[in-house]
Amino acid sequence: ALIQEAPKTKAGEMAALNLAVLQAEHEQLDAALATLNKVNASDRTKDLTGALTVNLKASLMASLGQCAEALPKFQKIAGDKGAAFLHQEAKLRMGLCYEKMNEPAKAQAVYSELSSSAKDAGDQTLSEDAERYLRLLKMKQTDQRGS
Repeated sequence: ALIQEAPKTKAGEMAALNLAVLQAEHEQLDAALATLNKVNASDRTKDLTGALTVNLKASLMASLGQCAEALPKFQKIAGDKGAAFLHQEAKLRMGLCYEKMNEPAKAQAVYSELSSSAKDAGDQTLSEDAERYLRLLKMKQTDQRGS
């Protein structure tokens, strides 16, 4: 009810965010995306709830195969100083989207940059993830050239 009655409020946005997370956990990705589309229509990322909403919206779009639509949202998050806590995750998901869209050079650039920037920031796990995706991408490219 709060989502319909007050979609432009923080309370409405937080209710939508919580409901969308539950829907996604139950494999209802379309419903989760529809829930988030009722709030933060401008894809505001300047505050915590806005950034979390846009990030989840983009992640759902990517999971649904809508990477072309998700990429600008991930780019917005990655470029917003107020959403710094989501930058690395957004960049990693951008790389995955580029792979899905068959743009390996862009994916490779994202993974390489992410690997070194995460290492510099002390995020060993993210750095290792980026390096792993980079290796997998290079192996995939080698396999495609060999066949």
